[in-house]
Amino acid sequence: MGWVILDRSEEADAQMIIYNSDGSRAEMCGSALRCVSKLVSEHLSRTSLKIKTDSGIKAASILPSEGIIQVNLGSAKLLRQDMEVSPLCGDLLDIGNPHFVVWMEDLEANPQLQYGAYLEHHSAFKAPVNAHFARVISDREIEMKIWEHACGATLACGTGAACTVYSGIRKGLLEDEVLVRVPGG
Repeated sequence: MGWVILDRSEEADAQMIIYNSDGSRAEMCGSALRCVSKLVSEHLSRTSLKIKTDSGIKAASILPSEGIIQVNLGSAKLLRQDMEVSPLCGDLLDIGNPHFVVWMEDLEANPQLQYGAYLEHHSAFKAPVNAHFARVISDREIEMKIWEHACGATLACGTGAACTVYSGIRKGLLEDEVLVRVPGG
């Protein structure tokens, strides 16, 4: 859980500022960006927007007839592939905030609860990370469990889903369009 502040911006249609539950400031949140985009769209009566975030200006499009809110999170960057953080191995990625993605055969044991806090503040990372544990269902569908920095286990993470899919594509596990199943739906 966190706190999202919507403010004016001279550079964009609005500015989104996010505080985590521990009071630290978050660089980005894909889910919050979608919510903020909907509110700003209704307020400005526009369907194409630019929202300033701590990780840069993001574009959003609202498709009211389809009930769709699209946001461009930017491109994920692979910082380190197959990084050993004993006893796990994963990919370190950035999409405005850092994510560590671990691919597993089974998620039934809730690895986010076992390893999330351990990975979040591990000395192997320059800054705290969001930790994601993913399982391939097919080359077009994955299951993902989430541990977010300063929040703990969460039901969804838009930037984490984007990084996890990117990691899976880079590893040859996934196609370009993927359904991501998270605890929140």
